[in-house]
Amino acid sequence: MPPGILQAPIATITIAIATLFGDGLAAFFSLSLGKKGLGTSIMFGSVFGIIWTILAFVFLKPLCLIFGATENILPYALDYGRIIVIGFTFQIVGNTIHQPFFKNEVDLHAHKIRYRLHSSEETESPEAFADKVNQICSLYQSARKQSREGAHIVSTNEMTGVQALEHKYPDKLPFPGQCAKMEFEYIRHGTTSLIEFFDDATGRMEMPYLNSTRTEEDLWKR
Repeated sequence: MPPGILQAPIATITIAIATLFGDGLAAFFSLSLGKKGLGTSIMFGSVFGIIWTILAFVFLKPLCLIFGATENILPYALDYGRIIVIGFTFQIVGNTIHQPFFKNEVDLHAHKIRYRLHSSEETESPEAFADKVNQICSLYQSARKQSREGAHIVSTNEMTGVQALEHKYPDKLPFPGQCAKMEFEYIRHGTTSLIEFFDDATGRMEMPYLNSTRTEEDLWKR
């Protein structure tokens, strides 16, 4: 009987354990990716793989005898088995990492997008972000008081690239029994930028600024 056939049951058991253990760690691996704790799941797989490798080395001879090794074949089976057993740890760890990636179990958030070059201060530095928010809110609250002292606090908002569109055909008014009618075709008249101004002290909207550009100079001209 070839030594490889004797080691086949041991290898099969290892594959079964690696798959069982890998599937169990796959969910933990996915959570670890989100928590930046990837090393923890790999460590568990490594520890279990080392334990299983040591047990296989210790009980390799009894296992070979159980699976039908004769006295003539046993030395070859042991030599071949030791080579196979060395790879058990790598097989278990590899299966642990393989499962979540190729079974789509990684904690991916395809619906979420974050700027790559300009990071969000809210997530990167929440304390600094909260401090800025408190400063702005305090400024809003003091708008009336500062207005009496001669200050003018205004909030601004902008809409860029607003299309100036004109219906190509005039709408038709509704008649009894008939609804209003309109056509979808339109004429483009370029784009414009709208900058809105809100007086925080009075709560009134100031005259908006319409222009084809939206530079800092345009804002201060207003």
